[in-house]
Amino acid sequence: MVMRLENDVDSREKVRRIINQLSGIGGRRSIGFGHNRVLSLPDAIARVLSDHFGFKIYEKMEKPVESPKPTTSKIKPDICPACGEASMIHEEGCSKCYACGNSLC
Repeated sequence: MVMRLENDVDSREKVRRIINQLSGIGGRRSIGFGHNRVLSLPDAIARVLSDHFGFKIYEKMEKPVESPKPTTSKIKPDICPACGEASMIHEEGCSKCYACGNSLC
């Protein structure tokens, strides 16, 4: 949709902006290891666009995103798709919601 908009921005610059917006978006089901790790579908689209157009991901980021302060707990809950609470914990290869009991095994 962005590529169809008519304005004075060059098409390659539009693609670069799309890549910068989509790259790094995380999700629950990332795939791969190391540099080849794909975090989510938007991240995968950004990688395909950057490979096709020859851009490096994060090439023109305005400023780096500050990481949140580290917490003392190593367990970081995720949002439960069933109840919407931030109580989905991934333990022993299985994700379980401690609020409603939903399980993704």
